[in-house]
Amino acid sequence: MLELVSKKYWPRILDHLAKTVRGKQVEGEIEVITPKGKRIVEYRSNPKRRGNKIVASQTILRDITERKQMEEKLRQYSEHLEELVQKRTEELSESEKKYSALVEEASDGVVIAQDGKIVFANKKVAEIASCPRDELIGLSYEKLLDEKYRELVKERYTKRMRRETVPSTYEVEATAKTGEHFPVEVSVTRINYQRLPASLVIIRDISERKRMEEQRLKLERLATIGELATMVAHDLRNPLTSIRNASFYIKDTCPHCTSAKCKTALEMVDIIEQETLSANNIINDLLDFAAKRPLQKEIQDINNIIEDSLTKGNVPKKYQSQKKVRQKSDCVRRRKATRKSILKLNKKCSAGHAKRRNTSNYNKRSKRPH
Repeated sequence: MLELVSKKYWPRILDHLAKTVRGKQVEGEIEVITPKGKRIVEYRSNPKRRGNKIVASQTILRDITERKQMEEKLRQYSEHLEELVQKRTEELSESEKKYSALVEEASDGVVIAQDGKIVFANKKVAEIASCPRDELIGLSYEKLLDEKYRELVKERYTKRMRRETVPSTYEVEATAKTGEHFPVEVSVTRINYQRLPASLVIIRDISERKRMEEQRLKLERLATIGELATMVAHDLRNPLTSIRNASFYIKDTCPHCTSAKCKTALEMVDIIEQETLSANNIINDLLDFAAKRPLQKEIQDINNIIEDSLTKGNVPKKYQSQKKVRQKSDCVRRRKATRKSILKLNKKCSAGHAKRRNTSNYNKRSKRPH
């Protein structure tokens, strides 16, 4: 038996064995050696009698290794408990500071609503609502929104508190204390705040995003208009070419006619030819405007730009143009490939030309003999 026990326990084993022989019950803990290693056991020895004579000893062993290991861990933990509590307190304090900084300095508004009232709001919410934070606390949070959305938001809040499924993210309009209305994106989730159910609301001002979306839609529409202008320009160029060829043929086949009717007809042909040239210029401008080219800027003389515009605009002779440009600032930067200003001048000049032509035609018709 002794070979199974560590030598440091032999004196105790022999002492307890002698007590058992004298009729005493003994118990204790020893370390035994097993094929799997050392184990700690608890034992209890009782003397066995036959009549009045002690003839044997009964010993019961119980393996308590795991219990001893747990007790050792508890002892070590107890020794360092104060240190651990202090460390954990510092960690919680640091975590609270990080959380506070994260929430307070967030670029989105953060609101906690409980029983339909605001119990927490960060600085961004006060900025969005144009209202001090102390005035927000206790306010019904749907009052931050436009009236047409309040019933919807209130209904969803009630369903969310009942754990019913409702949209967690949606867009509404918010109302500032100043009366300003602006779009916001709201993300809501159910949480426990101070051991009671509440709603965590993230409010994001999306005014800039909406403005960018509108700008993108305008650009897409402009691109569509440009593509349509290109298609129309190509479709118009063929009949214009035919009209110019026809007018040239008419002028070439009757150049020596001296009658009043022929003179009037030739004048009309000249007008047709001029108008086709003007329309062709407009088509070129449309194609130039719709073309996708990188923006290139260069120094240009504004006098040349005006002269070029007036020349291509076919200004009627009865109109006189005057230009006034300061010589010290007679150079401007313009886009090299696009002639939007020429297009505008062409429209104005064409309108004036059409007015003169209609007046001339009316006068000629009024002078005809009845």
